[in-house]
Amino acid sequence: MTRIEKRYCEGCSWERKGIKVTPYAQKRLSKAVKDARYCLLAPASSEEFQVMENGKQYAVNFRDKYCSYQEWSISGLPCRHVVACVPRTRGKLEDLCDEYFSVKSYLKTYEIVIHPLPEADPDAHNDIEKLQPPPFKRLAGRPRSIRRRTSCEPTPNRRSSTVRCSICKHFLHNKKGCQRAPINDRSSQKVLQPINIYTYIFITCILSNAIKMMLL
Repeated sequence: MTRIEKRYCEGCSWERKGIKVTPYAQKRLSKAVKDARYCLLAPASSEEFQVMENGKQYAVNFRDKYCSYQEWSISGLPCRHVVACVPRTRGKLEDLCDEYFSVKSYLKTYEIVIHPLPEADPDAHNDIEKLQPPPFKRLAGRPRSIRRRTSCEPTPNRRSSTVRCSICKHFLHNKKGCQRAPINDRSSQKVLQPINIYTYIFITCILSNAIKMMLL
């Protein structure tokens, strides 16, 4: 609110001083005037010129407000090639700028007033019924734990890429799938369990009967 009023007052002061374009446009025009010193022009008529700069040629037409450099048509501000031709036309740089950069357009932008609002009293009596949230309704089925993704979103990789092997210190695998793991790893060796005495007697009887059958 105060910023809009401040800028509107600044625009009014520019208008009282007779300034036609905004300070930004004036800064751009000043830079174009400095760069125009290196341009050479050849007049074709009072409104058409050929400007040469660094071995390149550009056509300027004041009647159509056109320059082959295209900066005048795109930005709305005359480029250095146009500025170099202005003394021959006896015109003013401010008249060649687009209306967007004029002080009148600046004032029209900030002439709208934002009116101040009084402080609201939350304890004041209000006959309007307070709005309540809609009733919660639990849907059938198991609730989703993963949100629905749009068609443009990529599918997430379920396996994390931060898995790191403790043997070779590389990522994307652990020590069980490592190719550099030692063969005689104590953790991978199976410990033999002691044989039960009844199992030993049973195996001995079977072997003795087998030997007797072979001798017969």
